[in-house]
Amino acid sequence: MNFKMDNRKNQTILNDLVIIDGFSSSGKSLFSSIFGYLERAEHWQLDYRYEYIASLEALGKIDRDTAKGLLNLWADNHIYDLFISRNINLRPTDVSSPYLVDLEQKYLNRIKKKDGDYIIDEIDNIKPILPLHIHYIIGYSDILLKGFGDKLKSYIITLRNPIELIKVWFEGDWVNKIGTKRREFHLCIEVNNKNYPCYTKDYIEEYEAGNDMEKSIMTIYYFHKNMITMLDNVEEKYRNKVIFVPFEDFSINPDKYIDELCLKLDTSRSSNFSEIMKKLNLPRNNENNNLLGSSDFIEQYDDSISISSKYIKMIYELEDMYKDFL
Repeated sequence: MNFKMDNRKNQTILNDLVIIDGFSSSGKSLFSSIFGYLERAEHWQLDYRYEYIASLEALGKIDRDTAKGLLNLWADNHIYDLFISRNINLRPTDVSSPYLVDLEQKYLNRIKKKDGDYIIDEIDNIKPILPLHIHYIIGYSDILLKGFGDKLKSYIITLRNPIELIKVWFEGDWVNKIGTKRREFHLCIEVNNKNYPCYTKDYIEEYEAGNDMEKSIMTIYYFHKNMITMLDNVEEKYRNKVIFVPFEDFSINPDKYIDELCLKLDTSRSSNFSEIMKKLNLPRNNENNNLLGSSDFIEQYDDSISISSKYIKMIYELEDMYKDFL
Protein backbone atom coordinates (compact mmCIF):
# COMPACT_ATOMS: atom_id res chain seq x y z
CA MET A 1 0.00 0.00 0.00
CA ASN A 2 1.37 3.38 -0.99
CA PHE A 3 0.83 6.27 1.40
CA LYS A 4 2.45 9.44 2.63
CA MET A 5 2.54 11.15 6.01
CA ASP A 6 -0.40 13.40 6.89
CA ASN A 7 0.60 17.03 7.51
CA ARG A 8 -2.46 17.76 9.68
CA LYS A 9 -4.11 20.05 7.15
CA ASN A 10 -7.51 18.94 8.51
CA GLN A 11 -6.48 19.15 12.17
CA THR A 12 -4.45 22.36 12.25
CA ILE A 13 -4.21 24.16 15.60
CA LEU A 14 -1.35 26.60 15.01
CA ASN A 15 -1.70 29.12 12.18
CA ASP A 16 1.06 31.67 12.88
CA LEU A 17 4.63 30.47 13.14
CA VAL A 18 7.96 32.32 13.09
CA ILE A 19 11.41 30.71 12.78
CA ILE A 20 14.44 32.55 14.20
CA ASP A 21 17.57 31.02 12.65
CA GLY A 22 21.19 32.08 12.52
CA PHE A 23 24.66 31.16 13.68
CA SER A 24 25.65 31.06 17.34
CA SER A 25 26.39 34.49 18.85
CA SER A 26 24.65 36.30 15.97
CA GLY A 27 21.95 37.86 18.17
CA LYS A 28 19.18 35.23 18.00
CA SER A 29 18.39 35.36 21.71
CA LEU A 30 18.43 39.16 21.67
CA PHE A 31 15.97 39.34 18.79
CA SER A 32 13.86 36.46 20.10
CA SER A 33 13.31 38.19 23.42
CA ILE A 34 11.06 40.83 21.89
CA PHE A 35 8.39 38.32 20.83
CA GLY A 36 6.69 37.98 24.19
CA TYR A 37 6.01 41.72 24.02
CA LEU A 38 4.18 41.60 20.68
CA GLU A 39 0.41 41.18 20.59
CA ARG A 40 -0.63 37.51 20.28
CA ALA A 41 2.96 36.25 20.46
CA GLU A 42 4.23 33.60 22.84
CA HIS A 43 7.57 33.76 24.57
CA TRP A 44 10.24 32.36 22.23
CA GLN A 45 10.75 28.61 22.29
CA LEU A 46 13.94 26.58 22.16
CA ASP A 47 13.24 22.99 21.08
CA TYR A 48 15.95 20.97 19.35
CA ARG A 49 13.48 18.50 17.86
CA TYR A 50 12.69 20.84 14.98
CA GLU A 51 16.32 21.11 13.94
CA TYR A 52 16.92 17.38 14.49
CA ILE A 53 14.07 16.60 12.08
CA ALA A 54 15.43 19.14 9.57
CA SER A 55 18.92 17.66 9.83
CA LEU A 56 17.73 14.07 9.42
CA GLU A 57 15.82 15.08 6.29
CA ALA A 58 18.89 16.87 4.90
CA LEU A 59 20.99 13.76 5.57
CA GLY A 60 18.49 11.58 3.72
CA LYS A 61 17.68 9.57 6.82
CA ILE A 62 13.98 10.44 6.66
CA ASP A 63 11.99 11.42 3.59
CA ARG A 64 10.56 14.90 3.04
CA ASP A 65 6.92 13.94 3.55
CA THR A 66 7.78 12.29 6.86
CA ALA A 67 9.73 15.38 7.97
CA LYS A 68 6.83 17.68 7.04
CA GLY A 69 4.34 15.46 8.85
CA LEU A 70 6.44 15.37 12.02
CA LEU A 71 7.13 19.12 11.97
CA ASN A 72 3.47 20.08 11.61
CA LEU A 73 2.39 17.53 14.21
CA TRP A 74 4.94 18.80 16.69
CA ALA A 75 4.10 22.49 16.07
CA ASP A 76 0.41 21.85 16.83
CA ASN A 77 1.33 19.78 19.90
CA HIS A 78 3.75 22.52 20.95
CA ILE A 79 1.22 25.38 20.95
CA TYR A 80 -1.37 23.24 22.73
CA ASP A 81 1.12 22.34 25.46
CA LEU A 82 2.17 25.98 25.82
CA PHE A 83 -1.42 26.98 26.55
CA ILE A 84 -1.49 24.67 29.56
CA SER A 85 2.19 25.28 30.45
CA ARG A 86 3.14 21.68 29.80
CA ASN A 87 6.88 21.22 29.25
CA ILE A 88 7.54 24.94 29.73
CA ASN A 89 11.03 26.02 30.81
CA LEU A 90 10.65 27.71 34.19
CA ARG A 91 14.31 27.63 35.18
CA PRO A 92 14.96 31.27 36.19
CA THR A 93 18.60 31.29 35.01
CA ASP A 94 18.15 29.78 31.53
CA VAL A 95 18.43 32.20 28.63
CA SER A 96 15.22 30.78 27.13
CA SER A 97 13.24 31.11 30.36
CA PRO A 98 10.30 33.55 30.52
CA TYR A 99 11.72 34.62 33.89
CA LEU A 100 14.53 36.47 32.13
CA VAL A 101 12.06 38.76 30.34
CA ASP A 102 9.51 39.03 33.17
CA LEU A 103 6.87 36.84 31.49
CA GLU A 104 6.85 33.98 33.98
CA GLN A 105 3.45 34.85 35.47
CA LYS A 106 1.73 34.25 32.14
CA TYR A 107 2.90 30.63 32.16
CA LEU A 108 2.53 30.06 35.89
CA ASN A 109 -1.14 31.04 35.55
CA ARG A 110 -1.63 28.53 32.74
CA ILE A 111 -0.40 25.65 34.90
CA LYS A 112 -3.74 25.77 36.73
CA LYS A 113 -5.75 25.14 33.56
CA LYS A 114 -7.37 21.78 32.96
CA ASP A 115 -6.65 19.85 29.79
CA GLY A 116 -9.47 19.73 27.25
CA ASP A 117 -11.04 20.82 23.95
CA TYR A 118 -11.79 24.26 25.34
CA ILE A 119 -8.05 24.97 25.08
CA ILE A 120 -8.35 24.55 21.29
CA ASP A 121 -11.19 27.08 21.31
CA GLU A 122 -9.00 29.49 23.27
CA ILE A 123 -6.17 29.07 20.76
CA ASP A 124 -8.60 29.67 17.88
CA ASN A 125 -9.78 32.87 19.56
CA ILE A 126 -6.35 34.28 20.45
CA LYS A 127 -4.59 33.17 17.24
CA PRO A 128 -1.18 32.93 18.94
CA ILE A 129 2.16 33.43 17.23
CA LEU A 130 4.73 30.71 18.01
CA PRO A 131 8.38 31.89 17.71
CA LEU A 132 10.85 29.00 17.33
CA HIS A 133 14.54 29.58 17.96
CA ILE A 134 16.84 27.20 16.03
CA HIS A 135 20.53 26.89 15.22
CA TYR A 136 22.08 27.40 11.74
CA ILE A 137 19.72 25.21 9.72
CA ILE A 138 19.17 27.49 6.71
CA GLY A 139 21.70 26.68 3.97
CA TYR A 140 21.87 23.11 5.26
CA SER A 141 18.15 22.40 4.93
CA ASP A 142 15.16 24.36 3.59
CA ILE A 143 12.52 22.11 5.19
CA LEU A 144 11.74 24.62 7.96
CA LEU A 145 11.23 27.32 5.33
CA LYS A 146 9.04 25.18 3.07
CA GLY A 147 7.56 22.46 5.27
CA PHE A 148 5.02 24.47 7.27
CA GLY A 149 3.16 25.94 4.31
CA ASP A 150 1.10 29.07 4.95
CA LYS A 151 1.41 28.84 8.74
CA LEU A 152 5.02 30.04 8.50
CA LYS A 153 4.65 33.81 8.42
CA SER A 154 8.30 34.82 8.68
CA TYR A 155 11.77 33.26 8.69
CA ILE A 156 14.20 35.47 10.60
CA ILE A 157 17.92 35.04 9.93
CA THR A 158 20.15 36.83 12.42
CA LEU A 159 23.60 37.77 11.16
CA ARG A 160 26.77 39.17 12.65
CA ASN A 161 30.21 40.10 11.41
CA PRO A 162 31.44 36.64 10.30
CA ILE A 163 35.03 37.44 11.27
CA GLU A 164 33.80 37.89 14.83
CA LEU A 165 31.88 34.59 14.59
CA ILE A 166 35.05 32.76 13.55
CA LYS A 167 36.79 34.18 16.59
CA VAL A 168 33.96 33.15 18.92
CA TRP A 169 33.80 29.63 17.44
CA PHE A 170 37.56 29.15 17.61
CA GLU A 171 38.07 30.57 21.09
CA GLY A 172 35.07 28.60 22.37
CA ASP A 173 36.82 25.44 21.12
CA TRP A 174 33.59 24.30 19.48
CA VAL A 175 35.39 22.21 16.86
CA ASN A 176 36.58 19.96 19.70
CA LYS A 177 33.36 19.98 21.72
CA ILE A 178 30.76 18.91 19.17
CA GLY A 179 30.64 15.13 18.97
CA THR A 180 32.90 14.61 21.98
CA LYS A 181 31.60 16.43 25.07
CA ARG A 182 28.82 14.57 26.87
CA ARG A 183 26.85 17.76 27.57
CA GLU A 184 26.75 18.73 23.89
CA PHE A 185 23.64 17.65 22.00
CA HIS A 186 24.43 18.54 18.39
CA LEU A 187 23.37 15.93 15.86
CA CYS A 188 26.50 14.26 14.48
CA ILE A 189 27.40 11.75 11.81
CA GLU A 190 29.96 8.97 12.15
CA VAL A 191 32.54 8.40 9.42
CA ASN A 192 35.37 5.87 9.89
CA ASN A 193 34.62 5.65 13.62
CA LYS A 194 34.91 9.42 14.09
CA ASN A 195 32.12 11.88 14.87
CA TYR A 196 31.58 15.03 12.82
CA PRO A 197 28.93 17.79 13.02
CA CYS A 198 26.14 16.83 10.62
CA TYR A 199 26.50 20.09 8.68
CA THR A 200 30.01 19.04 7.52
CA LYS A 201 28.70 16.14 5.44
CA ASP A 202 29.59 17.82 2.12
CA TYR A 203 33.13 18.77 3.14
CA ILE A 204 34.19 16.15 5.69
CA GLU A 205 37.56 15.36 4.06
CA GLU A 206 38.45 19.05 3.95
CA TYR A 207 37.24 19.47 7.53
CA GLU A 208 39.29 16.51 8.76
CA ALA A 209 42.46 17.90 7.16
CA GLY A 210 42.16 21.38 8.66
CA ASN A 211 43.55 22.65 11.96
CA ASP A 212 41.20 24.05 14.57
CA MET A 213 41.30 27.58 13.15
CA GLU A 214 40.73 26.35 9.61
CA LYS A 215 37.80 24.21 10.79
CA SER A 216 36.33 27.30 12.44
CA ILE A 217 36.74 29.30 9.24
CA MET A 218 35.17 26.50 7.18
CA THR A 219 32.19 26.27 9.53
CA ILE A 220 31.35 29.97 9.25
CA TYR A 221 32.23 30.21 5.56
CA TYR A 222 30.06 27.31 4.40
CA PHE A 223 27.16 28.40 6.60
CA HIS A 224 27.07 31.80 4.87
CA LYS A 225 27.90 30.51 1.38
CA ASN A 226 25.26 27.77 1.49
CA MET A 227 22.66 30.09 3.04
CA ILE A 228 23.05 32.61 0.21
CA THR A 229 23.01 29.88 -2.45
CA MET A 230 19.91 28.22 -1.00
CA LEU A 231 17.94 31.45 -0.70
CA ASP A 232 18.94 32.51 -4.20
CA ASN A 233 17.35 29.31 -5.50
CA VAL A 234 14.08 29.09 -3.56
CA GLU A 235 10.80 30.33 -4.99
CA GLU A 236 9.97 33.99 -4.43
CA LYS A 237 7.05 33.15 -2.11
CA TYR A 238 9.51 31.60 0.34
CA ARG A 239 12.21 34.24 -0.10
CA ASN A 240 9.63 36.93 0.71
CA LYS A 241 9.18 35.40 4.17
CA VAL A 242 12.84 35.96 5.05
CA ILE A 243 13.99 38.91 7.16
CA PHE A 244 17.75 39.34 7.56
CA VAL A 245 18.69 40.93 10.87
CA PRO A 246 22.37 41.97 11.09
CA PHE A 247 23.27 42.43 14.73
CA GLU A 248 25.34 45.56 14.18
CA ASP A 249 22.42 47.42 12.59
CA PHE A 250 19.62 45.91 14.71
CA SER A 251 21.35 46.93 17.92
CA ILE A 252 21.30 50.61 16.93
CA ASN A 253 18.21 50.68 14.66
CA PRO A 254 15.87 48.02 16.08
CA ASP A 255 12.60 49.69 15.14
CA LYS A 256 12.89 49.14 11.38
CA TYR A 257 13.24 45.37 11.89
CA ILE A 258 10.47 45.22 14.48
CA ASP A 259 8.19 47.23 12.16
CA GLU A 260 8.84 44.81 9.29
CA LEU A 261 8.20 41.84 11.55
CA CYS A 262 4.92 43.27 12.84
CA LEU A 263 3.80 43.89 9.27
CA LYS A 264 4.46 40.28 8.25
CA LEU A 265 2.74 38.93 11.36
CA ASP A 266 -0.18 41.33 11.27
CA THR A 267 0.50 42.28 14.87
CA SER A 268 1.77 45.23 16.90
CA ARG A 269 3.83 46.11 19.92
CA SER A 270 2.10 45.52 23.26
CA SER A 271 1.40 48.45 25.57
CA ASN A 272 4.42 47.59 27.74
CA PHE A 273 6.83 47.07 24.83
CA SER A 274 9.15 49.81 26.10
CA GLU A 275 9.93 47.59 29.11
CA ILE A 276 11.59 44.87 27.03
CA MET A 277 13.50 47.44 24.99
CA LYS A 278 14.88 48.91 28.19
CA LYS A 279 15.71 45.47 29.57
CA LEU A 280 17.56 44.54 26.37
CA ASN A 281 19.30 47.92 26.25
CA LEU A 282 17.89 48.71 22.81
CA PRO A 283 18.75 50.80 20.92
CA ARG A 284 22.45 50.80 21.77
CA ASN A 285 25.39 52.99 20.89
CA ASN A 286 26.87 52.58 17.42
CA GLU A 287 28.70 49.25 17.45
CA ASN A 288 29.21 49.17 13.70
CA ASN A 289 32.45 51.17 13.99
CA ASN A 290 34.07 48.36 15.96
CA LEU A 291 33.83 45.58 13.37
CA LEU A 292 36.76 43.18 13.48
CA GLY A 293 38.25 43.24 9.99
CA SER A 294 39.92 40.44 8.04
CA SER A 295 43.39 41.96 8.11
CA ASP A 296 43.30 42.58 11.86
CA PHE A 297 42.01 39.08 12.48
CA ILE A 298 44.73 37.46 10.36
CA GLU A 299 47.41 39.59 12.00
CA GLN A 300 46.09 38.62 15.44
CA TYR A 301 46.28 34.87 14.84
CA ASP A 302 48.59 34.13 11.91
CA ASP A 303 51.81 34.30 13.93
CA SER A 304 50.70 31.59 16.36
CA ILE A 305 48.42 29.49 14.11
CA SER A 306 49.15 28.43 10.58
CA ILE A 307 46.30 29.49 8.28
CA SER A 308 46.74 28.35 4.68
CA SER A 309 46.11 30.76 1.82
CA LYS A 310 42.87 28.92 0.92
CA TYR A 311 41.32 29.83 4.27
CA ILE A 312 42.73 33.34 4.30
CA LYS A 313 40.90 33.80 0.99
CA MET A 314 37.70 32.51 2.66
CA ILE A 315 38.07 35.13 5.41
CA TYR A 316 38.27 37.97 2.89
CA GLU A 317 35.37 36.51 0.91
CA LEU A 318 33.25 36.35 4.08
CA GLU A 319 33.99 39.99 4.80
CA ASP A 320 32.82 40.96 1.29
CA MET A 321 29.68 38.78 1.59
CA TYR A 322 28.65 40.49 4.79
CA LYS A 323 28.94 44.02 3.41
CA ASP A 324 25.83 43.33 1.34
CA PHE A 325 23.75 42.96 4.54
CA LEU A 326 24.86 46.21 6.20
